[in-house]
Amino acid sequence: MPSTATPATATAAFVSKQKSAPKTAYKLWLTPQTSSGKSSNKTTHPTEKDVLKVTLFIENGDGVAFANNNQIHVNANYLGTYKGDLRREFNGVLYHKMTHIWQWDGNGQTSVRLIEGIADFVRLKANYIPSHWVQPGHGDR
Repeated sequence: MPSTATPATATAAFVSKQKSAPKTAYKLWLTPQTSSGKSSNKTTHPTEKDVLKVTLFIENGDGVAFANNNQIHVNANYLGTYKGDLRREFNGVLYHKMTHIWQWDGNGQTSVRLIEGIADFVRLKANYIPSHWVQPGHGDR
């Protein structure tokens, strides 16, 4: 039977299981349309992105993960060889990639640094900081 979950309920279900995830990250994910709990196939405002379903794939591939066309593809090889808290890393990757799902990119014209910086910021605010990120006071910028 098909799921009747909306983006808001699917996101809420994911976030509610993440006790350490602050509401800031949750709010950053939601568009005004989905935050009301309503969903439709019609975007009512040009600044809203109409995302009704996100599909997650875990498959062999390159890199860590990528997101496009309302799909997140996570590299099974990366997960299988990850040293550390796998659940925490997986959740962090999902926060980052879910941000990309709801992000506007100016039809590919927006700076990749800006797009990635926003997704990293959401991951940071959700408290899923990867161990390889530079610690406060130790960077070169």
